[in-house]
Amino acid sequence: MSLDWNEIRPLHGSQAHGFEELCAQLARAESPDAEKFERKGTPYAGVECYCVFPDGSEWGWQAKYFRTLETPQWAQLDQSVKKSLDKHPALTRYFVCIPLDRSDARIPGRKSMKQRWDGRVEKWRAWAQERSLSVEFVWWGSSELLERLSRPEHIGCTYFWFDQRGFDDSWFRARLDEAVQAAGPRYTPEIHVDLPIARDLESFGRSPTVFDDLKSRTKGIRRAFQTVSSLGRREADPSRAVSTETLTSSLDEILDAMAQIEPVPIGELPFAGIAEKITTALEETGKILEALSRLEREDLAEHPQKEVLSSHNGSPFDKSIHNVRQLQSELDDARSSLERADSIAGGQLM
Repeated sequence: MSLDWNEIRPLHGSQAHGFEELCAQLARAESPDAEKFERKGTPYAGVECYCVFPDGSEWGWQAKYFRTLETPQWAQLDQSVKKSLDKHPALTRYFVCIPLDRSDARIPGRKSMKQRWDGRVEKWRAWAQERSLSVEFVWWGSSELLERLSRPEHIGCTYFWFDQRGFDDSWFRARLDEAVQAAGPRYTPEIHVDLPIARDLESFGRSPTVFDDLKSRTKGIRRAFQTVSSLGRREADPSRAVSTETLTSSLDEILDAMAQIEPVPIGELPFAGIAEKITTALEETGKILEALSRLEREDLAEHPQKEVLSSHNGSPFDKSIHNVRQLQSELDDARSSLERADSIAGGQLM
C-alpha cells in the first residue's frame, strides 16, 4: 500500500483541513484512557485537539499540512507552540503532525531538517520552563503517520481519506474463500503441497507466517552453535584452543535481532541488516575451520602414527569440523531466507 499525501481527501474544500481531521482521528484512537478528548474548531489555541487525563494533565496535537519546512513554516510552528503553552497550562506532551520526513544528511555548514527540529525543541522547552511547565515535544511525520494508517484498526480511515482499500485479515480471508470456491474439488487442504511460489507470495504480502518462519530459524542456529561453543575449552594447552569469543558475540546479536522480528505491514524491513550480521558470523566460522585444520596438521606432524588411525576411524577433529560446517549451513540458510524475503517483501506493486 502506497499513500500519497497530495491525494488526501479535501474537507470543506481544503486538503489542509482534511489532513488536520485525519490527524485528529488518529490522535483520538491513540489517546490513553483519558477523561476527555476534545476536537477543536477554528480558531483554536495552538492545538487541533487534546485529551485531558484524570489528574488534569493534557496532551495536545498540532497538524500542519506543510509540503516543505522553511523559515515561514518554522515561524508558524513557533506561533502555535506559544499559543498552546499560554492556553493550555496543564500541557505535558505536544505532538507536531507534518506529512514530511526529517532529512538528516549531516553536511558540514548546513543544518538538516532533523537538526533544525532538535534546535526548535530546545527553544520550545525553554519557553515551557519559563511558564513552569515540562513538555515533551513529539514528531509525527510522514513515516509515523503511515505506520499508524497501516494498522488494521485504521483500514476504514485509510479508505476514506485516500480511497485505497487496505489488505487486512478480512480482505485476505475473502480472497482465499473466493479462490477455494473457484477451485472447487481441485483443491483439498489435506493433500495441499506448499510450493516455493507460495512462500514468495507470502513474503510479498508480508504475511505474519513469513516473519514467524524467519524467527523460528533461531532454534537451528542456537542448537548448532551449542556444539561449537565449547571448542575453546577442549584443549588443556591454551595455545591450541580455538577461540569462539568473536563468533559468540556476533551470534548473540543475530539471535537477539531475529528474536525481535515482528510483522511490518509497510515500510523498512530489518532483514537486510540481520543478513549482513550473518555474513560477518560466517567469516568467523571460516576462521575457526582454518584453525581446526591447522591444529589437525600440527597434531599429525607431532604424532605420525595417528594418520594411519585417522584413515580408518576418522580424525579426532572431524566431529568439530562437522559441527562448524553444520552451523555454517544453518547460518547460510537463514541468510538466504532473509535476503529473499527482503527482496520480495520490499518490492512494489506496479
